[in-house]
Amino acid sequence: MLLDIAIEHDEFSYKELSDQLDGLLARLPIKTRAIFIMSREDDLSYKQIAKKMNLSIKSVEYHISKVLNKLRKAL
Repeated sequence: MLLDIAIEHDEFSYKELSDQLDGLLARLPIKTRAIFIMSREDDLSYKQIAKKMNLSIKSVEYHISKVLNKLRKAL
């Protein structure tokens, strides 16, 4: 019984966290969101993203850093 409650709580916490992340990503500028998704979901390197988006690697680093800072503040 206690284990079931703990599991339900963890699932709820995960859903809540996932919803917060989705909301934050939805409010990002399109380019920043695309770069973050390519990095985290598509598992592309900064170099690959830079080439694909026609940006410098420093620009990609900037966009990723911007998202991570927003995530830290929000969570």
